[in-house]
Amino acid sequence: MWEKIKKILSKGGGKCVIIENEESYVIVKWENYEKMIDTCFVETQEANRNIDHWKAEENAKSEPAVSQVDRDNGDKAEVKIEDLPF
Repeated sequence: MWEKIKKILSKGGGKCVIIENEESYVIVKWENYEKMIDTCFVETQEANRNIDHWKAEENAKSEPAVSQVDRDNGDKAEVKIEDLPF
């Protein structure tokens, strides 16, 4: 059986689908599997970076307006009408 699967893998571009009793199995060469895992890992890292960036933007939108002078002095900020997002 394994020899037959190996032959199918070599002819089928390194992948084989087996269907038995209404269940499906995918068999791939180890090299192809490693590439898939690496790709998933990179895409997951990129998605996490995008989520972090989006969260930072959302948090920046919800922070109250504080002037640079107030931040530098550590004083409580006085909110002026021109600072409000209307």
